Parts: sequence; C-alpha cells; structure tokens
Amino acid sequence: MRVKPIIKPPVSETFFYGKIISWKFSDGVTYVKARKKYCFRFEIVFESGKVCPMQRGGFVSKTEAIKARENTIKQLHEKTFVPFEYTAREFFDYWLYYYMIDETDIAYNTYTAYRNIIYNYFLVVWGDKKITSIQRDDLIAAFDSIPYKSTLRTAYGVVGASFQYALENHIIYLNPVKSAIKVKRKTEKKCEIENNKKTEPVDQLPSLPAVYTLQQVTIMQTRRT
Repeated sequence: MRVKPIIKPPVSETFFYGKIISWKFSDGVTYVKARKKYCFRFEIVFESGKVCPMQRGGFVSKTEAIKARENTIKQLHEKTFVPFEYTAREFFDYWLYYYMIDETDIAYNTYTAYRNIIYNYFLVVWGDKKITSIQRDDLIAAFDSIPYKSTLRTAYGVVGASFQYALENHIIYLNPVKSAIKVKRKTEKKCEIENNKKTEPVDQLPSLPAVYTLQQVTIMQTRRT
C-alpha cells in the first residue's frame, strides 16, 4: 500500500534531553539590586548529559525566595518538577512524530488515526493552551467534541499514553486523564439510561369488564328472549 511521506514538524531540542537525573543548587538565595528582588540559581543534569543552568526570581522577600527554593528541591525529589513549558501543540508534535514514530515505531494506520484525533479534535478545543494547564474539564470538552464512539475509544488511549509519557518525562505536574475518562463514561452511561427510558413502550392498562346497571341487564335479557 502506497502511503504519503510523513513530514515532521520542527520541535524544541529540549524534548531530547531526557529525564532529570541530578541537580545542584547554589548556596542560599541572591538579592538582585537592579530589580530589588530575590532569586535562586541551580543546575539540572539530564540523562542525555545536557547540563542546564536555571534561575527562579522575582521574589519580593528573602523568605519568599527561600520557600520557593525549598519547594523546587522537593519537586525534584518527588519527580514533579517541570523545567520547560510547552503548548499542547508543541508537546503533541514531539510525542506523535518523534516518540511514537521514531521510538515506538507505530504503524502508518495508527499514526493517521492518532493524528486525526490530536489535530482535528484535541488541539481545536485547546488552542494555544500550555500542556501543564490542561485539566480534567479540558479533556472532557475534547472528548465531547468527538462524535463517533470508535474514535472516542481511540482518543482515550491517545491521551492515556501521551499524558503518562508527559508525566514521566517532567513535562506536566499531574495527570488528569483517568479522572476525565471516568467522568465522561459516567455521563455517557447516564445518557444511555435516559435514552432507553424514552424509547421504552408505555405499558397499556388492562381492559376492565363493562359494568351495567340492573335496568340495563334486564333490557338485554329481554332482547335475547
């Protein structure tokens, strides 16, 4: 079967750095006189060997900066620190074209099905949102935009795999997919029950025997004789 050549979109090189493996912080926090604000500096080492110096600043007080520094260290230990921000489109450009095709080696038909869901439904609903800002309601809104049950089932698999990858690779803080799918399926079940009730035939009441007065009975007997 002849297939169209796959043209990959350009993506940020930071996607290829890999997972965070270590980090080192400068001692304490620094006061920047020109801005009259506090900041702290640190380095992150990725599994690719890339070392990235980083700075978090804009803190009004020294106490605020120290708390933010401690929270960043906590996030790194818990593997919830996100070093770079990406839009949903930037993430899916990388995930589909560079991870799923190059590393997972998905079939061409799978690629076209995934591409249809991502670019014709997900990104149409989400627009330019950051991938870190996609919450349960955003996912449900994307699910609601899909008119076909078979496509929706595939969409569940797409977001499940992609968001899990994003979580494991420090691209998102939390994964809202399971919660969103649970709510969507519950809503679908409720709608199905309500639709079934509307289409169920209404039970007919049994016919009651005719009731006659004594006078009517006498007349009917007279006619028969």
